[in-house]
Formats: sequence, C-alpha cells, structure tokens
Amino acid sequence: MRCKSVEGRGFTSKPLSLALDGSSFCAYAAGVSVNIADTKRRRGLQKHKANSGFHPGPQTRGTLSQDVHLNADRIKFQTKDATDVVVQEIKQDVGGDSGWHSHPGFVVGIVKSGSVSITVGCATTTYSAGQTFLETGNTPVIARNASNTDPLVLEATYFVPKGVPTRRDANPPTC
Repeated sequence: MRCKSVEGRGFTSKPLSLALDGSSFCAYAAGVSVNIADTKRRRGLQKHKANSGFHPGPQTRGTLSQDVHLNADRIKFQTKDATDVVVQEIKQDVGGDSGWHSHPGFVVGIVKSGSVSITVGCATTTYSAGQTFLETGNTPVIARNASNTDPLVLEATYFVPKGVPTRRDANPPTC
C-alpha cells in the first residue's frame, strides 16, 4: 500500500480499511520489550499547545531492537535500526484540538468513536468511527474534534526511532 502525498509529504487523504492486532504483530518481531511510558510529555519548546479539550492517555512503548523486514499478504513492513512502537488512546472534548504538531516516523490512527478533522498543511480530511488515517513527515498537522455534540476517541499507534518522543509541537503553516 502506498500513501498519497499532500504537499510532498506521505499522508493518506482517503480512509483506509485496516486492522492491526498488536499481539500478532509482536509475534513476528524478535527482541520486543514493553513498558508503560512516563505520562509526562517530553516536548522541548512549546510552540502551539493543544487546547484544554485534548486528553492524551498514557503511552505503552515497545522496542523492536533489530531491523525488521516483513513481506506477507501484499503488506510490507521494514525498519532500520531500533524502532519504538507506541500505542496511545487520545480523547478530545467537543471543540478540542491537538494543537499544531508533527511526528517523527509515522502514525496509524483509528477513530474509535466520534469524528476527527485532520488538517495536514492546508488540506483537511474528516474521518469517522471505524476509519483509519496516517500521519508522517514534517508538514504541520492538527486534529480537531469534528462534532459539535460528541466527544472524540482515537487509538494511535506510532512507529518512531528508539527513544524519540512521538510528537513535535509546530507553528501553523502559512496557507
């Protein structure tokens, strides 16, 4: 599967049907260690913080300690060097947003309930419960609860270099 690009950055602008089973995925990976990450967020400079309606849950982080090269059922997965896989539930109140940010590596997001409007650079796509989206690259992104009445719940799986935070705060783009 190849992701379509928005402003030269890999980002899927159409909903994907994707099922990820963390336990079966880990069965393929040698040398996986798992721990619960500190709930304090390492952010560095605070550029554009999320508003008060953004509630990221604790992160569960596991390390793929060796290079991974998998190719099965027309799905490829490859890493170079140690890679952390991080799982997190994120909740947003009505009117909540993530603040502008980017991610190292990439993120697979699944809308558990509600709907989310994801703006990458200057292009916005809305996803509803059961739909999946991808985020990657240095283009600033913001996730907003798309509902005026219902809270939003997302499940995020991050693939990042070992020890690297999952988020970098960013300034909004000039559109």
